[in-house]
Amino acid sequence: MNHHREFLKADFEQCQQWMRHYDSSFSQMISFLYSGYAAIITAVYVLYSSFPAKHEAIVGASMLLSFSSLVSPIFLFWLMKNRVNFTIVARWVNEIRGNYMQSEVPEIKNISKIYINPKYPPYFNPGSTHILFLYFTAFCSSVLFSLTVYSVIRAVNLSFLQNGIVIGFGSYVILAAIIFGFYLLWIILYFKNEEKQK
Repeated sequence: MNHHREFLKADFEQCQQWMRHYDSSFSQMISFLYSGYAAIITAVYVLYSSFPAKHEAIVGASMLLSFSSLVSPIFLFWLMKNRVNFTIVARWVNEIRGNYMQSEVPEIKNISKIYINPKYPPYFNPGSTHILFLYFTAFCSSVLFSLTVYSVIRAVNLSFLQNGIVIGFGSYVILAAIIFGFYLLWIILYFKNEEKQK
């Protein structure tokens, strides 16, 4: 019996470390991703403002934006997967804690409402910092996609078309909103599916 308790104690401590690891890696990836967004936007702005009519500069800006638009969903998926791993470990910690409190210290009423339920935290918790950062990342990715379309159209106009394709600002806003909606739907369905599987 003591052997089992020692095992659970060691497992509990290790899982606490894994929770900190997943939370820390999520924060580090967010910092890296947003720094990347800022660097790309700055580089594109410099290219457009310094060489507004130069073909190479416009194509270079389009390539930068296209690259960021392509890798953004990959980073978004990585962040969602990280949230899933964090949740799995946190639920196991809650299960160990709950069983210990019920069997060893039943007199503790858990007035502070600390998690002891192995079904918490939920994968999708709209108010959690992880999910809020996922929302904002999806928003940034949507804006980048819309900027990519604008930049590509501008490059095509400069290179091949004399009259050019003219698309109003509102169309780019609508495009960004549609992409943002798709990202939000992806995030929600991904976590709902994880919840069903568990």
